Amino acid sequence: MDMAFDTILQTAVLAVEADPNDKYRYLCLCCKEPVYVAAAEQKVQVVHFRHHKGNNGKENCENYIPQPGQSIRAPKSQGNNVSFYYDDAKKLFYLSLCFDEDEIQEHKSKSEHLELRASYMGQPFYICPIDFTYFSPNIASHFPLKEYSDSYYVSFQNGEKRHKYKLFNTGNPAFFKVLGDVESNFIAKCIQSNCLYTDTLYFMVFPEDEVLIPFLKLVEVIKQFHFNTMGRSFAGVLLQFQRKNDDIEYYLNELGYRLETSETLCILWPPMVRIDDSLFSDANEVYISTSFRLRPKSNTNASEHEIKQLPEGVACIARTEDIRIHYKNAEAIIRSREQRTANQLLPIEQKSETHFKIPDSMSYWILHRCGTHMLCSGAEVVLLAGDKIVGYKQTYPLQRVMMPSEGPLEGQDLLKDIQQNYKVNIPYDADELMELELSQVAIEYLSKCKETGFINKKVKELIESGAI
Repeated sequence: MDMAFDTILQTAVLAVEADPNDKYRYLCLCCKEPVYVAAAEQKVQVVHFRHHKGNNGKENCENYIPQPGQSIRAPKSQGNNVSFYYDDAKKLFYLSLCFDEDEIQEHKSKSEHLELRASYMGQPFYICPIDFTYFSPNIASHFPLKEYSDSYYVSFQNGEKRHKYKLFNTGNPAFFKVLGDVESNFIAKCIQSNCLYTDTLYFMVFPEDEVLIPFLKLVEVIKQFHFNTMGRSFAGVLLQFQRKNDDIEYYLNELGYRLETSETLCILWPPMVRIDDSLFSDANEVYISTSFRLRPKSNTNASEHEIKQLPEGVACIARTEDIRIHYKNAEAIIRSREQRTANQLLPIEQKSETHFKIPDSMSYWILHRCGTHMLCSGAEVVLLAGDKIVGYKQTYPLQRVMMPSEGPLEGQDLLKDIQQNYKVNIPYDADELMELELSQVAIEYLSKCKETGFINKKVKELIESGAI
């Protein structure tokens, strides 16, 4: 077949434009089962989509062609949004999936449950109804993995049909792409394809008894550590591939992977909030810098008339719906803020402190009259009036620390604060304030103004209003 549904871009794509390295990204438009790109490097056969062995649901799939103008949307209930993540703060793996509003409503009307299994014939370790209590439309729900398995089985029809999703490769490490640039308490998403990229931060995990010392000597190792989860011991490595060479490619080939040069994608404007692997903004236009050209229905779901190519690799995309971009290692999903439902708007912890020691649980920044800068974990900060420390996790503010409030300034304290922060002086005219009833603080201040011939503009206004 020439066309299939791209579960990442959420649109139908041609086989010649599809990624041959991702085996589980595409679905048959007829039977809704997974298909993959075949004959990508052959000269005899034309590039096409082919069903995985044993999952061809209908005999006429190969001849299926959508009608002109037919609306093509995500196939229902096939688990095409299932992903695996690693949470470094909690040292656990979890399965993530989401449904749109129509899918949740359909499952709810049939009283269907989600079931997660560590083996095909095993008992489910997690069961929950698929309804609006447990799921929010287009927002991922996370399910911690409590039992170890190379593959996990997900069912959406009360256990009748069980879809297999592979997490670990027996005897080989698994690679996760770190979301963001943090090197501690990070979130990483499992790589489903067999392709890795240079200049990309990866989390590599393998059973503790595996020995990969020769391989680690060839890459940039940022951090190594050990942890226990699901009743097993694991070794984890944060690493980057700085460049391609024969030795690295040989070892990766032995592990079932290959290395390619990375592509880049940077959101220039507007600022956005990240939740998992989605970015949220209400802007009508998004400015993006990429190392590759945006191509509709190939590496983005945006249409040709929505993309305006600018100089220096910059593009402006007019937003009419969610923007999805995916090319090699460069990925972005941009959603509207309206989709951030109540359970995603996390409460911000408020603290009042005069001294605060920076923990290592998240990234902390201080905002004060001189600007803003990042704080190192373990640092002890003395807060002054107006200072604010904000703790972020995955670009979302979760904690705010400020100096305890002592009420509004008045009298001599107010006068000093104005003189320190509002340095606008004007000529002093005693006749303008002669008829006012003055406080002792104002009388002492005006006696100094008489000597200098100048008065602070803001202080004068407050004396006239009786605030000083």
